[in-house]
Amino acid sequence: MTTYDPRPQQETPNHFVYVDGPSIDGRLGDIVGHRPTSAERPDWRRLAPWVREEFGPGQVHLHFATNWPGAGSFLNFLESAGFKLLLAERMNDETCHGLIVDSLEQIPRDRSEPGSRGVVVVTEQQHLIERMDVLRESLRLKDSRVAVVGFGEDFPPEDEYEGGLEFFDIEDEADLFRNPLPRAPYEDGDVYEELYAYDEPTESSEDRYERRETSNVVSFNPGNGAPAAAARQVGPVAVQEPVQAHADGRPCYLLVDGNNIDQVLGEILGGKPTAETRPDWLRVLQYVEGQAEGRVRADFAHIAPGHAGFRHAITEMGYKSRPVRFDETVTHRPVVEQFVCKALTARPLLGDAERGVPAWDVFVVGHSRELFEALSQIQRTGQRIAVLGLPEHMPFEEDYPGIEQLDIEKETGAFSRPLPRDMGINVDMFDPDALFEDD
Repeated sequence: MTTYDPRPQQETPNHFVYVDGPSIDGRLGDIVGHRPTSAERPDWRRLAPWVREEFGPGQVHLHFATNWPGAGSFLNFLESAGFKLLLAERMNDETCHGLIVDSLEQIPRDRSEPGSRGVVVVTEQQHLIERMDVLRESLRLKDSRVAVVGFGEDFPPEDEYEGGLEFFDIEDEADLFRNPLPRAPYEDGDVYEELYAYDEPTESSEDRYERRETSNVVSFNPGNGAPAAAARQVGPVAVQEPVQAHADGRPCYLLVDGNNIDQVLGEILGGKPTAETRPDWLRVLQYVEGQAEGRVRADFAHIAPGHAGFRHAITEMGYKSRPVRFDETVTHRPVVEQFVCKALTARPLLGDAERGVPAWDVFVVGHSRELFEALSQIQRTGQRIAVLGLPEHMPFEEDYPGIEQLDIEKETGAFSRPLPRDMGINVDMFDPDALFEDD
């Protein structure tokens, strides 16, 4: 005898997955330093099995939003892998994340057991993530697990979506890549003493410079663009020859605020600096080595993640890349400058007089008053404190006695061409008759 159960029957869960193709591809290009190849892109066939493993058994509905209508072979591959294509029309100003939002708003009500359905979006678009958080409270998605898959270093702060959206790293957790990506670790403003553990270099900067000059490696400077097409030709400038550091001399710390020097150069040049108008950072390091008594440690702070080509280039020169992440909660917060100022409070820089360990000499590339304030707080025990930059953009020298102001263009010879600097008029030296020479 068949009995009738009046309770509604629960359906097998349906998982809905959306990939924002251009968003992931663009961010991946920043990481690998060029347009990603098929071998470097995610293996999208791994996505559905991961969704079932993470969210439970059920039917997975795959969608891929793209504005690459010309990539026929790739689109055929996606369709064969089970994806439904969402094609954005550029002529109509359609965006991929707009198509995904439209699709999310049309997901049917969940009739499976609450919490058993997954709604997953693979994206780097902050606007889309914010929209997902709003839609999560709608009747259509209220009982679903709503998740974002992307690069973990770009995720918003954990407490921003606490108890709401779930976040999964596309490489470490979703495991969509065949080979490891060259992703750089990033600092969040907290500086640890481990940061200053010094490893004796196995190669001097003089050796690195000779190797670079005789190789086909193209030097690359910070910025969002690709590396220059040809190596920079350095003009006939006088450069301090590097000297071999003395193992028992006072150690020296070189710290570069990459964002600050770019901003100041932008003001001088009237536009964003290029590889040709930025300093040759190897020459800067060589100059400091020529000034140092002992070994030199060099750190380069910049906004995370930084171009992969740039990170590789400065590592080859002898710097350690220190990517600092944006603060998504505070607009225009100078996180790199704050990282630099906090780094200068590290206890190892002060040495240990009781054990006969000298304090470190400190050279910083920067200009801001906040930097000078941080340097002025360092306890002096005979060490040298200097700022490398363009002095006309620094605070008045008499406001910070004991902090040297060194001209990075004149002292290091790191620029391939003269900068169009306006030094202003010295009122004690100028000839008033010269004002009428062009009349």
